[in-house]
Amino acid sequence: MIKKNQLTVLVRSDYQDKKGSVPKLRKVTFSKRVIYYSGAAFVLLMVLGGSGVWTLRENLALRSKIGSLKVVNARQQAVGSQVAEIRKEVRIIRDFLGKKTYDEENRGEKELGMGSSDPEEAVVLSPLEIEAEIDRMNREEMKQPLHEQIHCLGSSVGEVHTLLLDMVEKLRHKPTILPARGRRLWISSGFGWRKSPFTGLRKFHYGLDISGKKGTHILSTADGTVEKVGYNKFIGNYVTITHDETYATTYGHLLKENVVRGQAVKRGDVIGYMGSTGLSTGNHVHYVVRCNGKRVNPYEYVLNRRSLNIAASVK
Repeated sequence: MIKKNQLTVLVRSDYQDKKGSVPKLRKVTFSKRVIYYSGAAFVLLMVLGGSGVWTLRENLALRSKIGSLKVVNARQQAVGSQVAEIRKEVRIIRDFLGKKTYDEENRGEKELGMGSSDPEEAVVLSPLEIEAEIDRMNREEMKQPLHEQIHCLGSSVGEVHTLLLDMVEKLRHKPTILPARGRRLWISSGFGWRKSPFTGLRKFHYGLDISGKKGTHILSTADGTVEKVGYNKFIGNYVTITHDETYATTYGHLLKENVVRGQAVKRGDVIGYMGSTGLSTGNHVHYVVRCNGKRVNPYEYVLNRRSLNIAASVK
């Protein structure tokens, strides 16, 4: 039943008592405004529900993106930390090699020319101040974009690798070991002034005499090429090896040579055997090192001398 501004609904009850009475009808009256408002509320609820679902999906998507960004940021921070550690190690290596860093070299090229200060203005930094300055430079470098840091670091590491390879090549040709291998060895005469065992007069000894058992292996102390193999009335049978444009070595009083002229040798190769040929008082090798043509103290070039089990009269 519909009246003006009202809606009446008859509701029949399904309940029936034991006496079999007829179900009663109940009358429920609604205002038409309630109907209109209910419809509007239903539509609004549908709109808000759809919007809420869409917002929820957007929030979930944003959370996923934020999580991914956090992972990426954590990885970038980890890479940045590794770059900083590697840069620190590279800086130490380059400082040891006497080389500027890649960034410092490029920065120097970009800077404008400036005049020097007066001597009175020179400031000597303490170790703590130097360390603080290095930290400041590291912080400045960390402000650069990560890809630029990696590029600079890659260039610096590449140059250090080239420098180290060059150093390894030079070390291969630098005398660094004792020229004899055996259990019972001793240095019978060092480099410098001594009393001659033949004349009793004071005379300068330009080599290192290493005594041992006859036939002891005599070794090349660095990579090189055999320049001479011969005999001299003073040092007897001898071998001279040219290692590079800087270093050359000679091994005298040999019992027998084990190489020929022009032969390439490596550090540790057996080039002869200990003897007492020439002007000698017993079995030993007379070892001479020349640096730029000048004879120098060979003992200073023996890097493993502290681990050698030999009786040495020189320090």
